[in-house]
Amino acid sequence: RDPLKMEPRAPRPLLAAAPRPRPLSRRSTPLALACMALFIAVATVLLATQGAIHPKPLARAQAVAAEGDSSSNRYDNTPTALKNLRGGGQVTSCLGGGMGANVVVPELEEPKTSQIPKKAPTAVGFFADLGKRANALVKFGGDSKVDVTFGTVQKGVKVTGSMVRSLFDDKSDKMSVKGEGVQGKYGYWAGADSKMNIEGGLAAKNDFGDGKKLDLYVSSKLLKPKTVEAEAVFSSGKLNASLRAPGASSSATGPLEGSMTYGITDGFKVAGAFSLDPSKTDLGTLKSSSAIGAQYTAPDYTISATTEGFGAVNRATLSSKLGDKDVAVAASMNGMGENLALATGVRASVGNGVSLKAGLATSGDVDVELSRKFYHHIGVKLGAKANLNSPSTLPKFGAQISLEAKP
Repeated sequence: RDPLKMEPRAPRPLLAAAPRPRPLSRRSTPLALACMALFIAVATVLLATQGAIHPKPLARAQAVAAEGDSSSNRYDNTPTALKNLRGGGQVTSCLGGGMGANVVVPELEEPKTSQIPKKAPTAVGFFADLGKRANALVKFGGDSKVDVTFGTVQKGVKVTGSMVRSLFDDKSDKMSVKGEGVQGKYGYWAGADSKMNIEGGLAAKNDFGDGKKLDLYVSSKLLKPKTVEAEAVFSSGKLNASLRAPGASSSATGPLEGSMTYGITDGFKVAGAFSLDPSKTDLGTLKSSSAIGAQYTAPDYTISATTEGFGAVNRATLSSKLGDKDVAVAASMNGMGENLALATGVRASVGNGVSLKAGLATSGDVDVELSRKFYHHIGVKLGAKANLNSPSTLPKFGAQISLEAKP
């Protein structure tokens, strides 16, 4: 293993890699379409029912959930240019490293096979916002690289380009370009990468007032498309819901992903999510493909708790501030206390614009990251990782440099 490559760490993976979905019969496709139609119908009914949704916002909870860790997002090379156009950003973006990884076109000889990997329910839609701030503080790592992003606006069309060059290894460079525009409540985008993958998508954003919105997204490869990625996102002051089909076609539905959060009070919300293969509807599969959770946000701290598979994997987080320092603790376990894992993280300013982030986990991992931005366009991050349980193993080091020139 390359000693200069930093790897992400979490207290414990929430779910093992999911198996490839089985080939589905043509009878499975109407199920996905029916679910999408049902979701839109329910959202419409809620909008029509004046008393069903109260517009009182969850200001504190939404602010903390949306804050996250901006430097961590850049560390993971997460694209943001389509954030406004694409709403929750669930639909695959062509600037995500390895474009098309979520929309794999099967060969002509196997038209009934869906290659879309099933996502863990805890990572689906709005459910992923639970404990987001704490998770950003206890997670470390990423590939050592130089990331260059540039953009321009020409006649109302925003064009963004990106190039990623790895440091200390022989990975090939990644390049991509994307254009997007808006016409009224409709949006469109198209992009290509250095591997000649070409994608495009459309969006329709509907604002019903009082904070109630329904956004629809569809995208696919533009050359010989055989799968389509579609998503519906409803949001309001108290209720937020999403339904996504990442790889639907005329012969294979692929996995379905859904999420929902509901605000009980101004600072307390509950959530649920599922990520399942419609061809597997037995009770055991449904349980393992679902997750429920809750989060409470106070002025000085946020706590969250989630369970996946009805108690199979449990996780709790706490994030707070100690003076000018951000601190977080995360714990996970299987069942009733098996494989307990803990992780802590702290972030503080050490002067001259330098931010220090450090973490410790029960696995023995010790992580330290230093980051600084220069002139709002250049970011530098240095990291080191060691394990207290293996003192003879040399520490790992990494570096990331980001250059941005966007309008």
